[in-house]
Amino acid sequence: MADGIEKYPFGFLTLIVSLESILLSGLILNASNRAAQEDKRLMKKDFNLGLDTNEIVDRMWDEIQELKDLIRSEQLIHEKPIVKGINKARMEDNEWAAYLQDGNLSGCPGCKPIL
Repeated sequence: MADGIEKYPFGFLTLIVSLESILLSGLILNASNRAAQEDKRLMKKDFNLGLDTNEIVDRMWDEIQELKDLIRSEQLIHEKPIVKGINKARMEDNEWAAYLQDGNLSGCPGCKPIL
């Protein structure tokens, strides 16, 4: 009886299903590899963008520090005011220098906020 059950269709169907699983696993691995390559490319692009952004922020930080130093220097204080809206007629030079050295213009009588 065993010889009658395992005839033509069952062995052939097993072969077809095995071949199909082999081909599908190859396609899945290929698609996974392509997705990994795309992720790697996007990661490199994002990393380079982060480096560029970091360089820009560092340059801006240095420029801000230079501007702070210029504002605090005696030479610039006596030449002309940097802060918008300061009414020099209402303030003496020593008051004006004190506000700039403190960096706090909240109590400055002739100062308007810069927006």
